[in-house]
Amino acid sequence: MTRHLWMFSALLLVAGALAGGAWAEPAFINGLALDGSMLDRSGGRDANNGRVGFFSDIYYDPHRGQWWGLSDRGPGGGTLHYSTRVQRFSVKIDQKTGAISDFRIRKTVIFTDDSGDPLDGIAPNPTSVLGNSFDPEGFVVHPKTGHFLVSDEYGPSLYEFNRHGKLLRVFATPANLIPRNAGVVPNIPNFADDTGNTAGKRTNRGFEGLAISPDGAFVYAVLQSAMLDEGGGDGVCNRIVKFDTKTGHALAQYAYQMEAASQGRGVSALVAQRARVSRARAQQSWSRRGGRFLAPEQEDLPHRSDGSSGRQRREVRGDRVPRRQGDQGDHAVPRPGRQYAA
Repeated sequence: MTRHLWMFSALLLVAGALAGGAWAEPAFINGLALDGSMLDRSGGRDANNGRVGFFSDIYYDPHRGQWWGLSDRGPGGGTLHYSTRVQRFSVKIDQKTGAISDFRIRKTVIFTDDSGDPLDGIAPNPTSVLGNSFDPEGFVVHPKTGHFLVSDEYGPSLYEFNRHGKLLRVFATPANLIPRNAGVVPNIPNFADDTGNTAGKRTNRGFEGLAISPDGAFVYAVLQSAMLDEGGGDGVCNRIVKFDTKTGHALAQYAYQMEAASQGRGVSALVAQRARVSRARAQQSWSRRGGRFLAPEQEDLPHRSDGSSGRQRREVRGDRVPRRQGDQGDHAVPRPGRQYAA
C-alpha cells in the first residue's frame, strides 16, 4: 500500500505545481513513502473514523498558499461507514530540485450536510436515492470565496462547502449523466451500481476530476470514462461539464477523447492551466474560450493536455458522441466544426 502512495503523491504534486505557470513536460523527481495507517487530526482512532484515506485529489491553493488532499469514500469500497473529509497538509519543496519532503497533516475538515450530519462514503441505500452518500474525487478552492468545490462519483454530483466543511449548495447535474434505465418510464436511477442501468455514468466512474477557471466563474467536472450509452467500457470519449459557479447550472458539455479504451483506463484528474499572459487577459481567455486543461489518464503518465483549439475536446450538442475506438460515420471521432449531443 505505501508503495502506491509514494508514487501517486509525487506525481500529483508535480502536476499540480505546473498548473500555475508555463506548461512543461512533467517529470518524476522523488516520492514520499507515507504510512497507510496514518491518523489525521479529526480525533478518530481507527480506519473508519480517523485514517487519512490518501488521496483522491491533491490541490494547491495559490491564493492562500495551502495544499489540500481529498480523502476517498473510505475503507470497504462503499460497504462501510466513513465520514468523508479533506486534509490540509504541508510539504517542503526544494526550489532548485523540486524534491518533496516533510509531509504533515495540519487540519482535517469533515464534510457535513446543512444539519451537521457527516456525508458518508457508504453506497446509497435505497439505490435510487443519494441521501448523504458521498464519494469525493475532485477538489478545488474558489479563488474569491475560499469555498470548497468537490465532485462526487455516486451522482455524479458537484457540491459546494464552506471552510468548515458544511454543505452550502448542490449543483444541478445534467439529466443525461444520471445513471438509469433509459428504456423504462419513469427512469428510476441506480446510484449504487450498474444493475438495471442502460444510460448515464458507469458505477465508480462519475465526476473524477475537477478544475476551476482562474477568476472562479466556471468549474469543470470530468467523468472518469465513457457513459453506459456511449460505449461503456469500450468508449473512448468522456464528458466534461462546464458549470456556472454563480447559478450552479451546467452551461455546456464537451467530449474528451482518450488515447484508447481498456480495463481501468480513465481520466484521473483535471487541472486548469493558466496562459502565459497577464491575469486579466488569462481570465478573459477563460471566459471566452474555455481555457486549457491537463487531463492525466490512468495507465499512462500525466502528459496529455487539451485546449480550446485542440482536437481532444469538442462541445457536444447536435449528435451522439463516438461510442468506441475506431467508430466511423455518425459516431466518428470528434473533429473541428462538428458538434455532438448533450
